[in-house]
Amino acid sequence: MTCPVCLDLYKFPVTLQCGHNVCKGCVLGTNARHGGGGRSMKVCCAVCRDVSRYVDERDLAINQNLMELIDVMKGDAVHKVPCHRCESVEATLYCAECSLPLCSSCSDIIHVGRLKQHKVVYSPSAVSATKRPPKCGKPGHADYRTDLFCVECNELLCVLCSQTDFGHRAHKILPVKEAAELEKIRLRDVLDSASRLRSELRSVCESLDGAMLSIERSTTEELLVFERTVDSIKERLEAKKALLMQQARVGSIENIDVLRQNRKDTVQLVAKLNESVAKVERAVAHSNYVDIMTARLEMERELLQHKPVSIEPFSLPQFSIPRYNDMVQATDQLSLEFRVADNQLPSAVIEATNLFQQKGFKWEKSTYGDSQIANRGLTVISNSSNWETIMSCTLLAQGVHYWEVKLEKYNTSNGHNVIVGVVFDGAFAMCDIIGEDENSVGFNTGKGTKTAHHDFLQPYASTAAAPRGGSSSGPGVCSFADVVGVRLDVAAQTLEFFRNGIPLGVAFAHVSRHCYPAVSLINNQQVSLTFPSRVPAP
Repeated sequence: MTCPVCLDLYKFPVTLQCGHNVCKGCVLGTNARHGGGGRSMKVCCAVCRDVSRYVDERDLAINQNLMELIDVMKGDAVHKVPCHRCESVEATLYCAECSLPLCSSCSDIIHVGRLKQHKVVYSPSAVSATKRPPKCGKPGHADYRTDLFCVECNELLCVLCSQTDFGHRAHKILPVKEAAELEKIRLRDVLDSASRLRSELRSVCESLDGAMLSIERSTTEELLVFERTVDSIKERLEAKKALLMQQARVGSIENIDVLRQNRKDTVQLVAKLNESVAKVERAVAHSNYVDIMTARLEMERELLQHKPVSIEPFSLPQFSIPRYNDMVQATDQLSLEFRVADNQLPSAVIEATNLFQQKGFKWEKSTYGDSQIANRGLTVISNSSNWETIMSCTLLAQGVHYWEVKLEKYNTSNGHNVIVGVVFDGAFAMCDIIGEDENSVGFNTGKGTKTAHHDFLQPYASTAAAPRGGSSSGPGVCSFADVVGVRLDVAAQTLEFFRNGIPLGVAFAHVSRHCYPAVSLINNQQVSLTFPSRVPAP
């Protein structure tokens, strides 16, 4: 497969008369011997040294069979067509009007003058050559194309690589086309999976879009209902304000009219008295006894005719500031009326209304600062293995107060329980756990007992008749997700606890000191603070 002259693979091989093959370019470049001035030529074979005679160089016919074998071995899928003019270079162009395959140099030589108008395009073989596999980049393999594929190494190979590289001999090697077809099948499976996933994701996106649209619509409707509710409250308050101002204005005008008439009568009486006094003074000045007696009688008669001026009592409108308990009761009554009238309101509107009606407090500080206060001060999470008390900064000094503590993370298996209660004013800095001394009292949720004076197991509610340490079940023993209510009546000096709205009875009957709401936690427990619109009955 190699030329005996250039020692390389044949390039457009021709078969001499002796039967040996030589590159046509090598024949024309080195071994061609032209006869005396004519176009006849003699060619000396480089192998057997036999001389072949030809009339013209076009008699050197290219061995097409040998050329196809060389192309197959090199991996060239498309047969190379030599230039029609020089026959030593591959034809990369084709002139449709001349019907000739040409190389670029010969095309420039032929197409001059009027022949420049011929339409010259790339030859089909040249176009197909662009789709062939690239040539191997290893030294000595430049003439071979990588038309093989090693499945184990996932690598393109040429023929020489597959034969000379020992690492590929035991591997499965396929033609590039066959490997490409297998990859196409795999890619189709991947594309099918991707298409199914895309469909699922599109369905998820549509569901999310529908959910977002539904939320936007419901939120808009709830906001409209809430806005109408607030506007109704405003209208009622404005009407009440206008009525009170009108009543005050009318009462003030009536009182002013009465006072103005009384003043007019008083001025007239004073004028008549001045005339009578003047007559008496003149009579006295002239010492006329008759005039004196007459003036005295006229003055007495005048005084008898005119009664004393009386000013009727009147009262100005009084605007007193209502007490705290009255405001609480009025707010609860108004909330109840709205719930009865608008019982179809969404839960979000009722919750928003409760936010406006909140009269409570929030958790603000802890004993050591280890606990986490979240949710705008309504949630407390214990981050320590030691007891710690969390307290509000709102001092409860008057009125009736009720709040609830929900047990959101609660586990009594380790013997630790959440304690809910109060810390008396001035004792927070010394309080590690509610009930450790006389400065705090509370309710042990896990045991259902009271905590005070360093006694955390005082009988309470259903534990009154139970053994020391509290009962394991009953109305007072709390569990996960229970809600513990606390009711403090400052005037009655009572502190009472509830479980899920059920009263457990008065725990402490002589709470005479002002106090702060508090809770004691340990070991990653979590509670949240809530304020219901209605206070349960004791």
